[in-house]
Amino acid sequence: MDAMVKTSPKTLVLGLGNAMLSDLGAGIEVIHRLRRRRPRPPDVDLVRVGLVNVSLAQVIGEYANLIVVESRPVGGEAGTLMELQGPRMDEFLAQQTGDDATLSDVLALLESDGHLPRQRALMLMQPGSARVGHGLSRPVSEALPEMIERVLVRAQDWNGRVCQTPGASLVGSLPG
Repeated sequence: MDAMVKTSPKTLVLGLGNAMLSDLGAGIEVIHRLRRRRPRPPDVDLVRVGLVNVSLAQVIGEYANLIVVESRPVGGEAGTLMELQGPRMDEFLAQQTGDDATLSDVLALLESDGHLPRQRALMLMQPGSARVGHGLSRPVSEALPEMIERVLVRAQDWNGRVCQTPGASLVGSLPG
């Protein structure tokens, strides 16, 4: 990456997933709903990605803040939310294997180039189903508004002030 590229003070919300596998498309659905939201936050850019590869480093490296949203097993009931920030996010991703490890590789590349977003969060949702077909299960669909609200609160908090990200927090099951 070009060292002369200035980092945007904005937050990138990156929705990961596969909309063809039911609940594994939750990250994509978060981006879809945020795009329809009016008014949209002016300091937040939205990108949805089905397959992570190293070319994503070009996009992520231009932002000061990164929020990754996806559905993956985290334990608990379907719709359970979990948020990991900063180094805790990095540690979690580094423990993943296969396709899940690619995001860790992208962040490591950005860190080595000095372009790692200074504030990072990984917002995960426990899927209930990974069946082939469109549409989210009821528990995941019901948890989406809470996840969206958390994304917006996190982005607003970061864009309102620059601070060191705390460790990790676990958000329990949502009522439903």
